Amino acid sequence: MSKQQNRFFKAAAVLACAAAPFGIEAIRRRFERRRYPPIGFFVEVGGRKMHVYTEGDGQKTLVFLPGLGTASPAYDFMPLLARLRGQFRCVVPEPFGYGFSDLASAPRTAANIVAEIREGLLAAGFRPPYVLVGHSIAGIYMLTWAAHYPSEVEAVIGDDTSIPIQVEDPVLNRPLRCAGLLLLLNRCGALRLYNRIPAVSKRLTHMGSGDPSRCAAVRSLAGRNTMNRSILDEALRVTQNCRSAQRLHFPKTCRLLHLVAQSNVDSLPDGAQLDWLAEHQKQTLSVNDGRCVVLPGEHYLHWTQADAMAREIRAFLAAPQPAAPVSKVRRFTPGRKN
Repeated sequence: MSKQQNRFFKAAAVLACAAAPFGIEAIRRRFERRRYPPIGFFVEVGGRKMHVYTEGDGQKTLVFLPGLGTASPAYDFMPLLARLRGQFRCVVPEPFGYGFSDLASAPRTAANIVAEIREGLLAAGFRPPYVLVGHSIAGIYMLTWAAHYPSEVEAVIGDDTSIPIQVEDPVLNRPLRCAGLLLLLNRCGALRLYNRIPAVSKRLTHMGSGDPSRCAAVRSLAGRNTMNRSILDEALRVTQNCRSAQRLHFPKTCRLLHLVAQSNVDSLPDGAQLDWLAEHQKQTLSVNDGRCVVLPGEHYLHWTQADAMAREIRAFLAAPQPAAPVSKVRRFTPGRKN
């Protein structure tokens, strides 16, 4: 064998070894799609498939929007859906890049995300007005939705939501680094190892409500969706989306309930200057019917405080809209009628 041939075969072997993880991951994803089929149904939005999951029936339609990077919103919200489906129609449209939905084709701006979800809901047969229930970054999208399409939004329920001003705090607004590397790690399956880290694995177990059959599906979706190109693009646009929302306001007639995590009220990261409760209270003061309730627990309240959240949501939506503007702040006390 000549030296040239020898170099060629060595290079081919190196390339084959480098490509192998990507091929294995592609095969694994194809297999897992058959093993863990969608739990809802698909609608077409802009030529791509959006997965929609629904439970319950009622006069009001509650639309659930996930926090950034949630592997499967449909599974993630199940503990809360189980407590609300007896009274409301609960709908989880999984945004592009999330859960069983396709990857996105458009940039992940707040305007595009809201437009796609609106189109998906209409394609699925759900007509406004909606009650929007959103976690974390969904606070920016709900504000965008309510400000631009006020007739479509009856009420907004915040699940420890992001607020536009938080990106001005340098401690809370840490730039995402090595996006290209993260995308590469997603495509080769290496991020499945990240999902085995105990803290991450525990979070995925919470997302599957501890049900072994659900947890297996959630882990599969996390392997496919963690830092995919749609979620990476959305993460890189957090600052842009928050700053765009800084000039927006909830309409006066939009009812607003903020459920705020006690852990974020007591202790944001060291050096952060933001007053988490005060900033949420400012939003509730801007509408005719706004309330803030502080619930014990950390950021994912819908995992640990699903009972309390469901009670607060039912009471808020059942109460008549006040004739005069009213805004309240209340701390939830376990064992006491609130």
